Amino acid sequence: MAAIDTCIHGLTYFVGHNPGVFTPLMSMPIGEVITWWDSAGHAHPLRIVAERRWDHTSGTLGPATGGVVAQFQTCITADGSVNLIVDAVPA
Repeated sequence: MAAIDTCIHGLTYFVGHNPGVFTPLMSMPIGEVITWWDSAGHAHPLRIVAERRWDHTSGTLGPATGGVVAQFQTCITADGSVNLIVDAVPA
């Protein structure tokens, strides 16, 4: 299961489970292309430009670099206290 949030203007935020649908994020290198499809069937290819570890008690984590249009978040730890954040730009 994954969720999409667009509450930050200009940024699409994807949240998904690890283990689960977002497990592949754990091994995707910088430069890898991720493609998602919207409800109209349009493909949106994105290139990974940064990845970070984030502790949920650290507050909001903004994009690592300029041009980021999407962030992907998944759990690193089983209790969800540490997450992987992947930043992506249009490919």
